[in-house]
Amino acid sequence: MIPNHLKDPALKISPSLYTVCILLRISLAFLVFFVMFPYKHTIVFFFALSIVAFFLYKQSINPRSWKNYVRTIMLYSVIAVLGYLRPPRWEQYAGVLILVDVAMGQQTWYIAKTYL
Repeated sequence: MIPNHLKDPALKISPSLYTVCILLRISLAFLVFFVMFPYKHTIVFFFALSIVAFFLYKQSINPRSWKNYVRTIMLYSVIAVLGYLRPPRWEQYAGVLILVDVAMGQQTWYIAKTYL
């Protein structure tokens, strides 16, 4: 059982909404992997920065939450750096990191569904 001080009172996870979120992130990963479009690196860069800003805000609201905001902040920070620097094959690295975030998010969903 998760202690009360670690619970997030705003946690309202709808299974259908969570499934849509998973599908969106997987779609984003495949977009980054396979689709070429103008200014792709700039769009990925700013999208990743917006994700980082959003989760920094969520972390500041409830720093003792059991949810792993730091993981998402770190992964999308690396994605932003990849989008900015554009090393060879940066799209593949960024896509894999998004898929890793999806996979690790499944563990968070399991914890929330099972123990909260």
